[in-house]
Amino acid sequence: MCDIGAREGMKREGYAIPIFVIVTFFTISMILIIQIFISRRQTLNEINTSITNLTHTLDTYTEGVIRQTEILINNISDTIEVYGMDVSQQENLKKIISGQEKFIGSLNNIVIYDTRGEKFVALYDNIQGGSNVADRVFFIHHQNIDSKEVFIGPPIISRTNGAWVLSVSRRIENAKGVFLGVIVITLRVKNFLELYGKIDIGHSGVIALTSDSGVLLIRYPYSEKYIGQVLLNSPLFTTYLKQHDSGTARTTSRFDKVERIYSFQRNLHYGLVTTVAVGLDEAMSSWRHQTEWLAFIVLMLTGGIVCSGYWLILDFRKKAKISRDLSKAKDSLILANAQLMVMATEDALTGLANRDWETLGNMQRIVTGKQIGRAHV
Repeated sequence: MCDIGAREGMKREGYAIPIFVIVTFFTISMILIIQIFISRRQTLNEINTSITNLTHTLDTYTEGVIRQTEILINNISDTIEVYGMDVSQQENLKKIISGQEKFIGSLNNIVIYDTRGEKFVALYDNIQGGSNVADRVFFIHHQNIDSKEVFIGPPIISRTNGAWVLSVSRRIENAKGVFLGVIVITLRVKNFLELYGKIDIGHSGVIALTSDSGVLLIRYPYSEKYIGQVLLNSPLFTTYLKQHDSGTARTTSRFDKVERIYSFQRNLHYGLVTTVAVGLDEAMSSWRHQTEWLAFIVLMLTGGIVCSGYWLILDFRKKAKISRDLSKAKDSLILANAQLMVMATEDALTGLANRDWETLGNMQRIVTGKQIGRAHV
């Protein structure tokens, strides 16, 4: 009975080992999957927070530059409305606008145009390709719209030096509201690009500045073919900005077909939209490498457990075989002892029981029968 119980116990242990290995494998796999999803969410949250903070910072910078430009424009416009725009005021206006590049680092030029779009006063007079701006968007805007609000026009090529510039302009009127002309300050796009270039957004990252009318004003990395494109039908304007003034999104660029994580911020004073984007694959590369290493370590540990379980199973099988062999040997030994006992109580020639040993032989047969019976139970 004891041998049977031992064999049954070894069988149960033999089944328990593969079950333990399988359960351990699935448990570790589930923990790994959960950890991967948690770390992925944390990585995305960190990326969103980082680019959101960067977007707010760039929006504040842009607003500061435009506000400084607006203050200068308003001061010059107020002076003109008080003293007029006749030839006698040209020198005074020249003095007012001179030296302003010290206060506005990205300043390209300051020009005052009359009612026909002809140059009246300029900070830099070396204007090439004609001084009339009656065909410019900013001049047409102020000529047709009776408003003194500053207007941020689409990017244009400066006639001063041929560089791409942004125009910030305002309508000039006399005391009776009659149109006198336009004052415009142009800002070099190059200065914005230099600032954007100092920010680490990866190889596939993008920084852009867009007008409230959907015109792309600046894009880094710079490509002239993108400047001035209208993006009103992009998800940014059709969906996201209609719901919130700021936020994050994930979409594929219409320009280079790269999937990116975007952060956008609409400026509440000027309507300009600042966006910062990082390539999804590039941004998640550190998470992928960490996940790969974690998966490798877990697989190695799991492999170790599986190998250990395999060797334990082999060991148990070996022990079970030894136990069976010992049990058979024990049974054979008991049977041999019983046969020897019978031989000792019988005469070898006649086969008759010895007279002195007859009673002992009967007793031994009874004992031997009981031992053999127990051995075969």
